[in-house]
Amino acid sequence: MAGSQVPAPVRSVLERACQDCHSENTTWPWYSGLPPLSWTIHDDVARGRAFMNLSKWNEYTEGEHRGFVLSISAATATHIMPPPRYVLMHSNARLSAAELELLKEWALHTAAHARQMSGHK
Repeated sequence: MAGSQVPAPVRSVLERACQDCHSENTTWPWYSGLPPLSWTIHDDVARGRAFMNLSKWNEYTEGEHRGFVLSISAATATHIMPPPRYVLMHSNARLSAAELELLKEWALHTAAHARQMSGHK
């Protein structure tokens, strides 16, 4: 996400809590090479990257950005993301109330900006 318009505090949260599954910057845990766990882990990362790859953020269109921002906000607010089973093993991915609020505000700001740009209030 380097060089993106994503605010640094938001980028920091996304890099810490999301990039292992949603980017090319995956830090593979030691157990990611042990079958059958490895199959699940590698499948989860492949699905995460297929949905949204933060390493390719600057290649997405503005419309895709808005869609991803809303998806990030909704998925984190409902605790779908990061997945609870992932957080059990990776406590650094846990999102605080302040971080959840930060992501929500980012989504609201992004949506408001998009409405302004399209001429709607």
